[in-house]
Amino acid sequence: MKKTLLLTLLPLSLLGTGGCSKKEDDATPTAPTPAPAPTYKELIIGKWNITSKDFLYTPPTGAPYTRSPKYTKGLYTSVFTATTVEETLAGLSSGVNTYSLSGTTYTTAGFSTYTYKILELTTTRLVTSTSFDTGTNDNSQVIVETTTLEH
Repeated sequence: MKKTLLLTLLPLSLLGTGGCSKKEDDATPTAPTPAPAPTYKELIIGKWNITSKDFLYTPPTGAPYTRSPKYTKGLYTSVFTATTVEETLAGLSSGVNTYSLSGTTYTTAGFSTYTYKILELTTTRLVTSTSFDTGTNDNSQVIVETTTLEH
């Protein structure tokens, strides 16, 4: 009798200890890890249509003035790869430059050498600015060029 009672209680005691584990649904849910934001190097690669250019001219004498030529979407483009940028006008290349990206600026080298400050860069819009002096003579002026590009 004692053996039967012992054999009956043994499986019940094992069943009781097996139910003491932590339930999976009691665990605190963890939020999914967000994807890292794309870098400027990743965002800049692709074909960009130049939609506007604004030129601020500062002559040695007189007041500064602005010119904003009209651009037809897709007529003038910049195509960035991982290491080069090619500008085209109506499908004809106006030059391929290498470029290096550092923080919020990139510098071209080759056909033309300019340093561009990236004012805005999203998946669909790139706005850059650069400045240059037209020369060292009395008629020289500083020109600030701001370019807006879209995918």
